[in-house]
Amino acid sequence: MDKTQLKISVVTVCYNAADCIEETMLSVLDQTYPNIEYIVIDGGSSDGTADIIRKYADRLAYWVSEPDKGIYDAMNKGIVAATGDYINFMNAGDRYIDSYTIEKILTYHKTESILYGNIIRCFSNRKEVECGITKPVPTIIDFIGNTIHHQAAFIKRSLFAKYGYYSLDYKLISDWKFFLDSVALHHESILYVNQNVAYFQMDGISSNHKDLYLAESDAYLNLLLGNEIYNNLKELKLYRSCRLSAIPLKLKKIFLASAAYKGIRNTTFIAGLKNFIKNNHCQ
Repeated sequence: MDKTQLKISVVTVCYNAADCIEETMLSVLDQTYPNIEYIVIDGGSSDGTADIIRKYADRLAYWVSEPDKGIYDAMNKGIVAATGDYINFMNAGDRYIDSYTIEKILTYHKTESILYGNIIRCFSNRKEVECGITKPVPTIIDFIGNTIHHQAAFIKRSLFAKYGYYSLDYKLISDWKFFLDSVALHHESILYVNQNVAYFQMDGISSNHKDLYLAESDAYLNLLLGNEIYNNLKELKLYRSCRLSAIPLKLKKIFLASAAYKGIRNTTFIAGLKNFIKNNHCQ
């Protein structure tokens, strides 16, 4: 298939975002890729956001301004309205790196279910590139404290029919949960591209509510795995992220073979490794 025949649905959700919605919208409308369907879902704003959206109504495939049940309800409305092959969520305050972003990343497209790149986190005094998960076949452990960033992800629309829309049971983690379920549990194909896709403003809801985000992800993984297995996975994640180069190669191989891939239940071994790391200043 000619890459330009792929139809991309870009969805922007917003609420009382008069200070930033236009910049986000223009970053979408200025894309050079020719086959974009742009959808804007406003949650019934009272600050003039809808008036700004209305200025560009003739360039939108669909837009609505009405009350919703939160960000994931709004994103689900965008999915329902979308008709593209892939969906990307570029919510209010976020924006593409440049006008060629979609065109460039789609040059890597093959048949994968999710194609994604990096975001750039924008703080008041600095910017940081965030890659997220980069492994070609991620497992549950890779999603502990990490994710695929929805601003940088192009998701095959059919996945939402296959696995369901974003859950309204959570305030902050439903996009993370969707990626974990579809990729780590059901092995949907992904392709990570080392390309910066979007700027993400760190005054967004997830960055201001880190504790709630962690609490919700902990609760879901406990529900999914059970408390014992999840706690052992967290320990394994911690030790993998320590300076494992300080651990003798033979011990490292034993650890990865016995703990990582045989049920993660050998708590005695894990406790021993913890002491080894502590005593050898690997933390």
